[in-house]
Amino acid sequence: CKPMPESFALAQELADEPDPRKCVLIDDLTRNTRAALVSGMASILYGTDEPTAEASGVFTDWNHLPILLGD
Repeated sequence: CKPMPESFALAQELADEPDPRKCVLIDDLTRNTRAALVSGMASILYGTDEPTAEASGVFTDWNHLPILLGD
């Protein structure tokens, strides 16, 4: 998997957050959640309840997202 440093760097710049460890990517594609992990970000995979090494967390119900984000 090749990380997407340009898009991640742009997102961090727009969020005014230089530390990738303080960022999280939410996506439904494992290639993207894996790339976020490789780049130092957390990632949450939407569309499955099966834990995977390709993401920091998983979910299928948007109502559960605050729990995953620690709210």
